Amino acid sequence: MGEGSNIIVLKFGGNEIDQPGFLGAMVKAVAKLRERWAPIIVHGGGKEIAQLQKRIGLQPRFIDGLRVTDDDSLAVAEMVLSGRVNKRVVATLVRAGIPAAGLSGVDGGLLRVERMTHPAGDLGWVGHIVSVEPAVIR
Repeated sequence: MGEGSNIIVLKFGGNEIDQPGFLGAMVKAVAKLRERWAPIIVHGGGKEIAQLQKRIGLQPRFIDGLRVTDDDSLAVAEMVLSGRVNKRVVATLVRAGIPAAGLSGVDGGLLRVERMTHPAGDLGWVGHIVSVEPAVIR
């Protein structure tokens, strides 16, 4: 797809990515979408984040279903999301002949966020997106 293409965003949670056969099905779906669209994949990885937290002695905490992200938990989330999960998704696409690159919201100032507040407690480094700078994606 060339410049000015229609972008479509696909969001996959970490639970989906961990399911047997999911990445293969994702590749087929992305290949089909590329006929008309420029797919952008956004992925989670909460289960792997929690597993690594526990392995290094951190206890995952949640407030009303939202992950509390302190400094150490942020470092773990960056490692898992920008490293293990992202590279697994990218490698799967590339092996299938689909050009892919992995980015995080930090790269190129892609995402700007504001700290999220919650009446039940401090969520730490949790925010909500207030703007997107899509130039790095285009």
